[in-house]
Amino acid sequence: MKTGFQYIANQHKTVFYNNQGQMLYGQQGINGHWYLFDSITGAMKTGFQYIANQHKTVFYNNQGQMLYGQQEINGHWYLFDSITGAMKTGFQYISNQHKTVFYNNQGQMLYGQQEINGHWYLFDSTTGAMKTGFQYIANQHKTVFYNNQGKMLYGQQKINGKTYNFNRTTGALK
Repeated sequence: MKTGFQYIANQHKTVFYNNQGQMLYGQQGINGHWYLFDSITGAMKTGFQYIANQHKTVFYNNQGQMLYGQQEINGHWYLFDSITGAMKTGFQYISNQHKTVFYNNQGQMLYGQQEINGHWYLFDSTTGAMKTGFQYIANQHKTVFYNNQGKMLYGQQKINGKTYNFNRTTGALK
């Protein structure tokens, strides 16, 4: 009788047998890591998986282990809850990097100019950090202003005691 992780070659799957030799199914905590096994075949799952009864999307690496925190996957940065492993979306503050970033509905960090919920934001092209204050957008030859929430401002605005006028359509400083 075999126990532990086993690769079944003729079925092209890795499964896990507990100490009693029973195949495990569903979410399982094994040696300090969470794994997901198909509920019918017992095949270990990898990659992005939606766990319906917990209403969350998680990611399992090539060894089948659930990932947590910031992860680069296939050239994109993602953020997974440090306790539940749930993929995060929307605005997120990454405290150890002192930055706010934005993850789209697929969980991917966004960069550059982005229109989100009817407002324009600017995210650093390398780090994804949300930018605030006066910013020059070179490819549009304009200077704009993003408030503390990262939203581009338009029209007449008082900033640090001074009055500025921004184009009501483009946000360009006049």
